[in-house]
Amino acid sequence: MLHFQFRNLIRSFRKSGWLIVAVLLILMAVNLCYPASMRVRGALGLQSYGYTDPAGEDHLWLFQNVRFSVTQNDGPLSLHFSGGHQGDNQDDFGASSRMRFLKGYLQYGRIGGQTMIRAGRFFLHRGVALGILDGIEASRYICCNLRLTAFAGTLGPLTRKFEFEDFEGSFSAGGEVLWTTEKIPYLNRSSFAVSYVQQKRQDLEIRNMVGLTTNHRIGNQWKWRNRIDFRLTGEMLSRIISRLRYNSEYWNGLVEAKIAYPDVAAYSWFNDFAQGRYQRFRIAIHRLKIADRFGIGVEGGMLMADGSSGVFGGPVVTSPWGQVGYRINSGDYSTSSSPWFNAKYQLMNGLDIYGFGSMTTYEWDAFDIESEDLMALNLGAKYSPAFYPALSVSGEFQIYRTPQLEQDRRAMGGIVWTFDSRRKQP
Repeated sequence: MLHFQFRNLIRSFRKSGWLIVAVLLILMAVNLCYPASMRVRGALGLQSYGYTDPAGEDHLWLFQNVRFSVTQNDGPLSLHFSGGHQGDNQDDFGASSRMRFLKGYLQYGRIGGQTMIRAGRFFLHRGVALGILDGIEASRYICCNLRLTAFAGTLGPLTRKFEFEDFEGSFSAGGEVLWTTEKIPYLNRSSFAVSYVQQKRQDLEIRNMVGLTTNHRIGNQWKWRNRIDFRLTGEMLSRIISRLRYNSEYWNGLVEAKIAYPDVAAYSWFNDFAQGRYQRFRIAIHRLKIADRFGIGVEGGMLMADGSSGVFGGPVVTSPWGQVGYRINSGDYSTSSSPWFNAKYQLMNGLDIYGFGSMTTYEWDAFDIESEDLMALNLGAKYSPAFYPALSVSGEFQIYRTPQLEQDRRAMGGIVWTFDSRRKQP
C-alpha cells in the first residue's frame, strides 16, 4: 500500500534543499537591491509520484523543481532558469538521485521583438530544428517583415543533468528566414519560413534537413497551415502536411492531410523495424448549440501504409465540464471500441477537480493480439486558497488495467508556490 514517507522527504530535501535555499537568497538579494528596475517571477514546487512495481516493491519518487526569471523592467536583459532534483526512496535516493538542468540562459531583447539573442541552455523550435540546445541563438528583423535567425551549439544531454555533450561530436547549427505579408489576394495575413538544421549527438547525425512552412489567415474564421520537410541525406522527402482550421461562434473543425516517412535517429531502437511511407487523413466537425458551452460533433480519420489501411472515428459531446465520446477503429491495423471522457469541474472558488479515462477492447492481428480489455482512469484535484492564490496543492490517483497487470495503481501529489515581485501580497 502506498503511503507518504515523511522521513524520506526530509532526507531528499537535505540532499538538494541547498539549491532551493540558494535560489531564494539570490532572488531576495536581486529584489532588494533592484526593486524598481527588476521583475522577479517563478515557482518553487515539490511533487511526489508513488506506485508499486510488478515485483511488489513500493516506490516514491520525489521531484523538487525551481523555475524563475529576472527581467529588466525598462531594459533588454533577462535571465531564465529551470531545474531541480529528483530521486526514488526505493534506493534511499542513491543511484536514482540526480540534479536536473532543464534550461538556463541569458537573453537580450524579447521574443518577437526587433532583436533577440539568447545564450545558454534553451528549448529550440525553428521549423525543422527541434530540441534542447546548449549554445547561442540570434534573431533580428532586418526590415518590418523579414526576420533572420541563426543558432549553433550542442544538443542538451538526454539525462538533462548539469553536464554537456562533447562539442566536436555533437555540434549542431542552423537557421531560419521568415517573411510575413498582408498583400496576397484573398488572404488577410501570411507568413513563409525556410529553415535548415544539422544536428548530431555523439558523432551520429540526427537531422540534416530543410523545411518550408506557410501560415495563412483567410477572413476571420479560417487558418491554413502547410509544411514540407526534406532530408539532405537518405530518403529525400520527410513529410508533407496541410491543415485547415475553422472557428466561429457556433462551429469549429479541421481537415488535415499528411504524407510522411518516419524520421528515426540512427541510434534508435526503432531502426530495427522497416519504416515505409504512410498517409494520414483527419477531420473534425463540432457544432455548439450554445456558444462555447454545449455541442455535438464527430472526429475521425484514415491511415494508409504498405498497401493496408485503417479507419477510426466516432461522436463527441461537448459541455461546460468537458467532453465525452466513443471511438471505433476498423481495418488492417489495431482496432478498438472505447468510450472516453475528459472532464473538469470547479467545486468551489479555488478548488477544481478533473478526470479523464477510457475503456477499450483492443485487437491487432499483426501482433497476434486477439482481444484485450484495457482501462485507464485518472482522477485529480487542485486547490488554490482565495486568501493566498500563489500557493496551490494538487493530488491525482491513476488506475491502469491490462491482462498482464490487473491492478496498476499510482498516486501523485504536489505543492507549488509561485512568486512575482509585482504581485501585491494579501
